Amino acid sequence: MTIPGTKCSVVLAMVSLCATAILLIACWYNLMLKLRIAFAREQIETFELMQARADASDVRGALECLEYTVSYYPTGTKQVADSALNEIVETARQHSMKDIIATLRRKTGEDFGSDPESWKEGLGSGPGGPTGLLPRVETEKPLTLR
Repeated sequence: MTIPGTKCSVVLAMVSLCATAILLIACWYNLMLKLRIAFAREQIETFELMQARADASDVRGALECLEYTVSYYPTGTKQVADSALNEIVETARQHSMKDIIATLRRKTGEDFGSDPESWKEGLGSGPGGPTGLLPRVETEKPLTLR
């Protein structure tokens, strides 16, 4: 025994429920995409800021800008790895690193290649750099016994 229209009401309710679920999922994906786009903009703006700071800084400041650009949210940490947005961000990072290295070449007259690590080592960012362009900075005080 069925009540007339009950079958139709159940089908309509199921279709409504499915449509609502699809709409909620689409809204969630749209929200996440907007968030990732905002993250990408922020990352690219940070790289551009590092370029400008490197240009306006001395050699040590430019080297710090290079190191910051290299280490700022490495690939796949703030963006989905292998996504189009991650590719855009990493392209912007590469352009910024290239420009900062060109600034370092101009400021120092040195050429340590295109690898940021080579510049870090060559300019003495690490302990006792080979060129001596930057003074060595002690990070810890020596232990003295009494």
